[in-house]
Amino acid sequence: MLKKKNYKKIFLVGNKSFLQENLFKNLKIKNMIKIRFNKMLKVKASEDDLVINFSNHINFYKKKYNQKYDRNLILAKFLGRTKAKFIMLSSRQVYKAKMNITENSNINPISTYGKNCYQSEINCKKFLYTKLLVLRLTNIIGYENRIKKRQSLMSAIINGYKQGLIKFDNNYYLSKDLLPVKQFSEIFKKIIKSDINGVYNIGTGKSIKVNLFIKKIMGNKKIKINIDKKKKILDNNFSINPKKLFNLISYTFTEKMLSTEINNLKKKFN
Repeated sequence: MLKKKNYKKIFLVGNKSFLQENLFKNLKIKNMIKIRFNKMLKVKASEDDLVINFSNHINFYKKKYNQKYDRNLILAKFLGRTKAKFIMLSSRQVYKAKMNITENSNINPISTYGKNCYQSEINCKKFLYTKLLVLRLTNIIGYENRIKKRQSLMSAIINGYKQGLIKFDNNYYLSKDLLPVKQFSEIFKKIIKSDINGVYNIGTGKSIKVNLFIKKIMGNKKIKINIDKKKKILDNNFSINPKKLFNLISYTFTEKMLSTEINNLKKKFN
């Protein structure tokens, strides 16, 4: 049976991140605080506090790993002295893309971001040990209406829709594991209440073709889609096996949850 944890303060580190904003809005926890990365480094955190990082330097997505761009590591070093709990958001891109990816699947990053996430995981463990929880996220879907440092599946669709032309590469034909942001928040609520550490996947265990997903959310709306078939990609069909975490926190994801989010998105576009 899991130990229950009650934190004195829960810090969401970032600047209007899509996940940060949705978590704050959906959970409505009184002691939850949104805070910028630089300001977090001035806080006197304690062992009764929880820090969740949503902030990444733009070079963490694009350039070879460098500790000065690793905000997870900077926070880990800072929090190591305070004994506060730290949740690091990593990525499914640390794995080679395939169906039914588990935490024991081979590490073979498919992108610079994936490589940097994995190196960050390794480095953060050196400072936090049992005070570190690493969550390897699948694609999170919801209506994103902000400028992003790194384009996501949803931002590519939304920005393209606004411009009258959605641009894609061969990812358009792949099957991907898509987790609605509402369910992401539900999962996080259970994680926050649990005193767990280690590495866990967060996904649905299911996949849907990207072209079918776009067709469903666009409904009767006519939109031009341009596919760059010449552009090489390292990604492939994939699904994330979340059973290790879901069994621990007693959570079940259903097809109906994805269908509901697709219908909600459809209303935004039509």
